[in-house]
Amino acid sequence: IMEEKEILKKLISNKKNRKDYFYLLVDKIKKRLYVIAYSRLQNKSDTEDVIQETLFEIYKHINKLKDHEKFNSWITSILINKCNYIYKKNRKCIYLEENEIDTYYTSQNQINNINLINDKLDFYSLINCLPIEDRTLIAMFYSEEYTSKEISEILNINESTIRSRLKRSREKIKNYIKRSE
Repeated sequence: IMEEKEILKKLISNKKNRKDYFYLLVDKIKKRLYVIAYSRLQNKSDTEDVIQETLFEIYKHINKLKDHEKFNSWITSILINKCNYIYKKNRKCIYLEENEIDTYYTSQNQINNINLINDKLDFYSLINCLPIEDRTLIAMFYSEEYTSKEISEILNINESTIRSRLKRSREKIKNYIKRSE
């Protein structure tokens, strides 16, 4: 099984089998893209759309990537920019999961409590208590194992700011867990 770096080199250098190598690359990175996008958007449909758009951008512009070592940062930046666009466009929408539709009522208190109905202590519900920017940081740091320095470079935020936001986010998650018990 080829490693991601090998596939990337072959994708850039080989014009004949470009699509084949691209599919291999997608297979290697799709879970990583999904985790970051879903942590940002909290909606499966939007997440899938953003990933598809991101993959299209990667395929279209892969030859412009000069430093293969920065591939992960590059694709993550593309993904986050696309997520931000969707998030800003849809932030006034209310999305319901299929199992939540029956519980939807029009009163404001009930709308605010929809997310609490089927709360599970999995990764996404834990980070759901955080603001969108912090959800992305937590997903990148813990799920995708980016360093605070790498996150800083991708998001163009000071590394010490990243570390302090991660620390505050961990505290919020701990408090969320305590309230859920």
